[in-house]
Amino acid sequence: MDKAWSANANQGMCRREFLGIMAVASATFSGVTLASKASSAAEAIAIKDTKPGEDVFAYVTRVKGGFDQTLYQQVIGASNAFKEGDQTIGVGADDEATRQHARTLLANTKKW
Repeated sequence: MDKAWSANANQGMCRREFLGIMAVASATFSGVTLASKASSAAEAIAIKDTKPGEDVFAYVTRVKGGFDQTLYQQVIGASNAFKEGDQTIGVGADDEATRQHARTLLANTKKW
């Protein structure tokens, strides 16, 4: 048996080893947290009606009563072409009509 190994075994692990193990554990647990958030938000957005000339901000205010970051992100995501990852994170369009409504809202939004 190696004397250096038996000396380290009696002392426990060094700080560098401990921090490395904690970093891996932290990354593992944060991945679980992100996955649970993504699975809870995995609903497709449906935009059923828009008013003539209504932009994204007016739509979000009308639907939520004020600015809502989540709905804003969903409208932006729903305007894009279909990607499976969008459904996973909850910004995918429910159907092609929703996608077109989201694009109309974006087209009506003016640049400052």
